[in-house]
Amino acid sequence: MVSTVRPLDTNRTVKFDSTGTAKIIIGPTVFGENWRVRRMTVTSDSALDSDARVYLNAEIDSRLVAGTWSGNRDFNETDITLQTLDRFIVVWVNGTPGANASFLIQGTSERMGGYSGIY
Repeated sequence: MVSTVRPLDTNRTVKFDSTGTAKIIIGPTVFGENWRVRRMTVTSDSALDSDARVYLNAEIDSRLVAGTWSGNRDFNETDITLQTLDRFIVVWVNGTPGANASFLIQGTSERMGGYSGIY
């Protein structure tokens, strides 16, 4: 099998709802694809200091992998591998309704597939 490694640099943005909450769910969706996440960045343009938390696969305390009290312009250097169907669940609370919240992931994406021609 041949693997293809590419840079991973993906971003998602959502708006805070009327309760001041925002949520992003992101991860690899293609079978055989893994993401090696080296940096996660959260930002928001909320006038209020929002709390941002990053969970792996479930929004429960035991799955918390990163968090920040400000929810804005904070990053985390890390080394987490997400396999197909693994997910980061990013949750902001106490934000300004209608404001934007963004999550940036950087690292590498590796996709397994195909054959090298050697049998």
